Amino acid sequence: MSTHAEEDGLHLIKQETSNSEERRFRALIEHSSDVIMLNNAKGIVTYVSSSITSNLGYMPAEFIGQVFLDFVHPDDVPILQDIAHELQWNGDKSLSTEYRLRRKDGAWRWFEGTGTNLLHDPDVNAFVGNFRAITVRKAAEERLHLLNAVSILLVSSLDHEITLQQIAQLLVPAQADYCRIALVDDHQQVKEITVNHVDPEKNALVQALYEQYKDRSSSTHGLQKLLTTGQPELISIVSQDVLETTRDNPTLFALVGTLSLRSYMGVPLIARGKTIGAMTFSSIQPHRHYTNDDLLFAQEVARRIALALDNVHLYKEAQNAIRLRDEFIATASHELRTPITSLKMYTQVLQKRFARQGDESMNRSLMKMDAQIGKLTLLIEDLLDVSKLELGKVAFRQEAFNLNEVIAEIVEHVQSISTRHTIHIEGKSTLPLWGDKERIGQVLTNLLINAIKYSPHADTVLVHIVQEQAMVIVKVQDFGIGIAKEHQQQIFERFYRVNDPEEKTYPGLGIGLHIAYEIIMRHGGTMYVESEKGKGSSFCFTLPYTSDKTEIA
Repeated sequence: MSTHAEEDGLHLIKQETSNSEERRFRALIEHSSDVIMLNNAKGIVTYVSSSITSNLGYMPAEFIGQVFLDFVHPDDVPILQDIAHELQWNGDKSLSTEYRLRRKDGAWRWFEGTGTNLLHDPDVNAFVGNFRAITVRKAAEERLHLLNAVSILLVSSLDHEITLQQIAQLLVPAQADYCRIALVDDHQQVKEITVNHVDPEKNALVQALYEQYKDRSSSTHGLQKLLTTGQPELISIVSQDVLETTRDNPTLFALVGTLSLRSYMGVPLIARGKTIGAMTFSSIQPHRHYTNDDLLFAQEVARRIALALDNVHLYKEAQNAIRLRDEFIATASHELRTPITSLKMYTQVLQKRFARQGDESMNRSLMKMDAQIGKLTLLIEDLLDVSKLELGKVAFRQEAFNLNEVIAEIVEHVQSISTRHTIHIEGKSTLPLWGDKERIGQVLTNLLINAIKYSPHADTVLVHIVQEQAMVIVKVQDFGIGIAKEHQQQIFERFYRVNDPEEKTYPGLGIGLHIAYEIIMRHGGTMYVESEKGKGSSFCFTLPYTSDKTEIA
């Protein structure tokens, strides 16, 4: 008897333990924020935890007995059907995905769910699903995606009218059912407004709404208030009290009612402390009420738009200043040519006269004067070339020419005015080139004069000609002061001067290399520098051969 009593006691203890564990497990499920659900083989809900109420608004009894897919967003049904089909043929397998479920109030919410097939388990005999809300995370991801898309649009065009319209189309319906973006002029008067409604036929109503708002001095909210105060505003729920503030204007009151405004937020566009515009977001959906997170997003969009618009404004101002500068340089250079030419002519006349009279002292002075006038003439020609290149007014002759002859001629000319340096030519080109030989000669002249100028303690300059299959490489090498690495990428920019105490002893405007670079580029070639500080420089350029590869005799 005692043995039977002991066995009954042990059985009772095990049963109580099992019941206790089951109660504990059920308590954990019922108090979990995640929803636990059991579906039979037909997809009908046989059990759901009480957290369904806080997540979707249904009582468990309202959910049990329903087909789960009936609550799934139509766009997400196919993927869940595929998962159910795969689970049906794979016991114990678990699969996860993200999908939207309809709340009791009709709103859609995002969830991350995992399903497991335990139909074969007699204690469960169901598909087990658990899902948790990720709506906040998905909203943050969508905002980040939109911000990136806005940034891409802003940097893709300088035409802000097109860009703002594209942004308005991007924001509707993702973040608003209709939005407005307005810009003001220097007198704070609205000069343009971009509107977009989820229903294009209602864009005119949104435009009319602004027309009614813009002159209201008593506006408690809206575009005009944003432009006046420069402060963001958020009306999460547009109550009847808010609507009543427009009743004094029957047209305005009717428009607000027609547009069915439910939630609203607005933000100013501020650049360098100045309000340059504003944008508004409006919701007509009963389940979309703007929050502080939404307002932060709107402020970031506005910040990026304002920054981009200001950059466009500054860029256009800079381009206009550059245009005016180039026009001034071109005009001034052109106007200087006539008096400089006359001055040079009279100087040469005087030179001849004093030479006949045997006045060597005056003749030497006039020779120096003529040399300086020559330098001034070259400077004016360079300034004219820079202006013409920028305005696209430089005409290039197109003809076949012998590069060896051009190089020999230029070397002979430069050698005649340099007594300290000897210029050597190494190599030759056997194929003709196509282009403007005078301009190529101008490039060589510039490089050779620079090589002599920046190697005051050396006595040699080398010109290397390297012929390759499709092009020729010309390298002008000196053994002078060299160029530091940090300057080598910018050395061909217009008006760029190396900011180095040693370089300041060499005068110049920083336009010769820029002109040479542009000439070579417009011949389809390239130009680059190889240099090391204190060890000299090699300026190289390439020119493509013509299609006619007849060898030069």
